[in-house]
Amino acid sequence: LAKIRWIKGEVQWTGAKDTDFSKPENWSQNETPLTDISALKNNTVVIPSGRTNYPVLESEISVKEIRIQDNASLKIEEGGLLLTEKLIISETGKVDGKNGAIKLCKVTTDSNQVEEVKLENSGWFEVGKLSFEPSAKGIIFGTENQAKTKISELVCENQGGKTLEIKNTISVETLKLSGAS
Repeated sequence: LAKIRWIKGEVQWTGAKDTDFSKPENWSQNETPLTDISALKNNTVVIPSGRTNYPVLESEISVKEIRIQDNASLKIEEGGLLLTEKLIISETGKVDGKNGAIKLCKVTTDSNQVEEVKLENSGWFEVGKLSFEPSAKGIIFGTENQAKTKISELVCENQGGKTLEIKNTISVETLKLSGAS
């Protein structure tokens, strides 16, 4: 069994209870189980490999940053919405959100403006809807294989001079863009 290194400001998925993303008992911070799921909002969340249960999101949750490690996964069901500033998926990590949605946006309560929001996919990513906060630059890092980064609906509305940068290859069924009036 691999050793887990705890970093201040980092919350790790344990899956100790079941697959419910919104149950505090499934998360741990500095080896202490969470008592309040809102702690995810201002922390980096790590979903490591080697877990019996992996998270399934069925509601709206805000997370500052989320990292899916190799051989780990996150499933977003219909009605599930992940709000995050950064989503990073390792080479063999997986996000299955074809029935759910992700919004890359500012989620922390500090007064600093988020300059950019990112999706960095090195693994496998599929989502029904991906949208971006209008005030931030959006960056999508796809993969060499477009089949590994699938987005049914990509929405960038009212960007007001901000940009969407796509690196490598992604697959998008519907693209909705609009600028400032």
